[in-house]
Amino acid sequence: MIINMADTEDILTLRVGDIDGDFIDDVMVGTTTGWIRWFRHLTSGAWDNRVVLSITTKIYDLDIGDVDRGIIIDLSR
Repeated sequence: MIINMADTEDILTLRVGDIDGDFIDDVMVGTTTGWIRWFRHLTSGAWDNRVVLSITTKIYDLDIGDVDRGIIIDLSR
């Protein structure tokens, strides 16, 4: 388990990806109380819980970009 969240704070969206470029997948969640949380997966195997942003509306969707400067393959041609 990464963290126990408050009963009033339900997760509405969840994304997984290497946010900090350390080649280990992290977790981002958006909640009903307007919190965006980054659960950073540390190289030790532990998790670091960071509140990235708090707004006054529910977070229904999150997108994480290509922050580790990976290769993008375009198959549209």
